[in-house]
Amino acid sequence: VPKSNWPDEGLIEFHPDGCRRADDIFRMEIKHLYPGTQYCLVKAWNSKGAKLSPEDFSGPMCSSEGCFLKPVVLGDEVLSEESQAGREKAYHEWWDLYWQAYCTKEPREKHMIFRQMDEIESVWGSQYY
Repeated sequence: VPKSNWPDEGLIEFHPDGCRRADDIFRMEIKHLYPGTQYCLVKAWNSKGAKLSPEDFSGPMCSSEGCFLKPVVLGDEVLSEESQAGREKAYHEWWDLYWQAYCTKEPREKHMIFRQMDEIESVWGSQYY
């Protein structure tokens, strides 16, 4: 049971179960929350307090004011396909560089290859999977 009503202003923090690092905590101002997310948080807060679970964010997000819809992104299908193609290309490029670095004895060349790998990871994230 909540100890108070949901505030209109302030900072919200999420502490995931099992987090081991201090930077695993997510913070955001309440005023910057997406309306559908805020609706789910208020609903969960009113029913069970500060303990949330993924189930609190499922189902229709409707209130007396109406239903929250997924924001429309024009060209979403095209962008999704292009993004997936880019990720796959980056994955293959990263692994090609990995094997080049593995086979290279020259330290300077190896350093340049590692920099290229870092550039790919700065855009696409870790490719070592």
